[in-house]
Amino acid sequence: MKKQELITRLLEKGAKASNLKTTSNAEEKRAIEVHGFEKVKGWLSLIERKECNAKQSIEDAKKAKSFGMSKKEYLALSKKASGILSGFQTGHSMGCYRTLLLNNVPFQWNNSLDTYAKSCKFNPTYGSLKISLNKKELREVKNIQGVWTIGNPDGSAKWLQSSGRKSTFSVDWVAGYLFKDSHSDESLDAAKALQGVKDVQKAAQSMRDNQFVGVAHMRAKGACMEGIRAFCNRHQLDQDLGYNVGYLKSLNDPYAIGFLNSTRK
Repeated sequence: MKKQELITRLLEKGAKASNLKTTSNAEEKRAIEVHGFEKVKGWLSLIERKECNAKQSIEDAKKAKSFGMSKKEYLALSKKASGILSGFQTGHSMGCYRTLLLNNVPFQWNNSLDTYAKSCKFNPTYGSLKISLNKKELREVKNIQGVWTIGNPDGSAKWLQSSGRKSTFSVDWVAGYLFKDSHSDESLDAAKALQGVKDVQKAAQSMRDNQFVGVAHMRAKGACMEGIRAFCNRHQLDQDLGYNVGYLKSLNDPYAIGFLNSTRK
């Protein structure tokens, strides 16, 4: 039995890669043995993936149309929205539900949920987070050193900043100033001064891994408060405590690792 005939007969019987052994008759089993079980299973898996991708493509096109954008833009903004959500945690130990609203309509979800062991009788308590943006904001916002920011040519800016914890947790826009990758809620000159400190520190040696650092130390080395807040929220760190540099590096934060590797005591 040739490949196409075998595949056609298997599909007509509802065969899938997961149930191939139970949906084939004696003749088909012999053909499967000739071609090789794993190879036939791979054929079916490929067909299933193509069908799944086709269905997803149709669904994406429908959603894109409902938000008044092309499918290409919808996919790009969905990825960005998921990235925005991943940077915030409500502080609940078992995680939280996270939703980004676009013009007050649910646009993207990125939940972070843990579960107890099956033997545990307790039900986990999850937090809930909603971030509301309009289409223009989602298009323009950029991740600048871990802070989701919209900057303007005149140096004014706004960025998403969290406040509170658990039931009081929220994410809102905060107005301020931006110069290169330095934020300040005081003035543009303050942002420029902070950037100057960062530029000087780029040529410095790395901090020792056994060194403990806190907010004051990182501020003195050029880290903006907005970046520190965002970093602490992403990894559920307490801003009032000091942390071992080696531990902070082990978190592999893409926005903080460069700073930690380019600053010295």
